[in-house]
Amino acid sequence: GPLGDTRLTIENGAVRVLSSPCPQKICIGMGEAHQAGDLLACVPNRIVIRVEGQAEGESYDLLSR
Repeated sequence: GPLGDTRLTIENGAVRVLSSPCPQKICIGMGEAHQAGDLLACVPNRIVIRVEGQAEGESYDLLSR
């Protein structure tokens, strides 16, 4: 990204941000992404990581009427 290198790790089917040059390090605190559709983002460094693939079963983050 424009601020420098953002380092990721992929282990046991999950990805997470190890380090980033951004000031608040929110991306590191987001934890792991492992399910299809999960996102990790470092907005100041313009990095977005999205897990692709088939979702297992029907899982919802939010239901609304």
